[in-house]
Amino acid sequence: MKALAVVMLIAAFVLSGCDSRTDRMEEAEISAVESNRDLEIANSEMDAELQIFRIKHDGLMKENNRSIGQIKERIKNEADMEVRVRHEQKLAELEKENRDLKREIDNYKASEKEDWNDFKVSFNDKMNDLGESLKNFFSAGSTTTTSGN
Repeated sequence: MKALAVVMLIAAFVLSGCDSRTDRMEEAEISAVESNRDLEIANSEMDAELQIFRIKHDGLMKENNRSIGQIKERIKNEADMEVRVRHEQKLAELEKENRDLKREIDNYKASEKEDWNDFKVSFNDKMNDLGESLKNFFSAGSTTTTSGN
């Protein structure tokens, strides 16, 4: 009888150990599924934010292109050839910068939230600099290209 009680006690320990191991495995599987779901949601949110960012900046780039067209018209009317050539060179650099920014935003692939935030700050700074350079194109002392690029 005593032997039977010991065997039952051992069996109870073994079985309870199996249950907790199974429970831990199930919890780990649930945790992995939840983590994957959270990651998919975060990636989906980042992708949506990127699309909105692209749409916003596409509009800004179209404004830049309109400004570039207006600047070209003013340059055509410049009588001083030296000034005209200097303006054409400066404008060509700004046009290239606008194309480079378009390529940069079109080719950007969001990977991690921190990288995405860094990209947004950097890209916004470049766009603002370009916009200011176009806005102040004919201002005195604005015959140099944008800084930092």
